[in-house]
Amino acid sequence: MKPIQPNYKNDLKHIRSAIEDLANVVNGIKQQLSEVNNKVDNVNQLEIFGNPNVSYTKLYFDEEQWRRSIEFYIQWQQSKVRCMKKS
Repeated sequence: MKPIQPNYKNDLKHIRSAIEDLANVVNGIKQQLSEVNNKVDNVNQLEIFGNPNVSYTKLYFDEEQWRRSIEFYIQWQQSKVRCMKKS
């Protein structure tokens, strides 16, 4: 008796339509990027921070915070070395 072969026809149709949708999205992105590329000669002309659709976080540490974090890192490294010597 032959084993039953699953029918992948519907699955392949679904995969093909998903690939077509993805290709359409990628082509749309390429089109938008080419429009920007035609308008901008220099990448530095792009002001990403002035765009209301872009969010960013600026990390700020004063000197004391930097000093404490470096001291903590050094102590952590030294404790790792001590543990390795004990082993």
